[in-house]
Amino acid sequence: MVSRLRPGIEDLAGEALTRAEWALITGAAHLLAARSSVSLRELSSQRWVLPAGGSAFRRQMETVFDAAGVAWPAAGVSSNSIPAIKPIVMAGECLTLMSTQLVDVECQAGCLRVVPVADAAPLQPLGMVRRAGEELAPIARRFVAIPRDAAARAQRCDEVL
Repeated sequence: MVSRLRPGIEDLAGEALTRAEWALITGAAHLLAARSSVSLRELSSQRWVLPAGGSAFRRQMETVFDAAGVAWPAAGVSSNSIPAIKPIVMAGECLTLMSTQLVDVECQAGCLRVVPVADAAPLQPLGMVRRAGEELAPIARRFVAIPRDAAARAQRCDEVL
């Protein structure tokens, strides 16, 4: 299974494939788009597009706000669909938090901007999780080679950029 890795779960072994940081995502024309960095504390009055309750995405984001000592934003739109969140933010008034990897294409097109968040805890690494101590079947070994290779290629591309 490919998932965010969570340390300390018995009987599971994790293999990190990639790491990412949370960032503030704004529309290209948003007032904060030109900032070199922001703090979650200074964003309490902003309108947000945030995941709805009960999702893993929401739990991850709640951890970020909690770690920064900031209350969950009250003003905004709820959506668990990353493809739906992006155009809402592109429209200009709302902000969101997500990994920069999820908005790379939109940023290259000039539709979205990434602003580093100084007080955001890092995301758990994304990786493969499997039962600890079990030998993989040959077909499973072939399967896990695919995301390993993709992660290695992406890492090489990031190093070039």
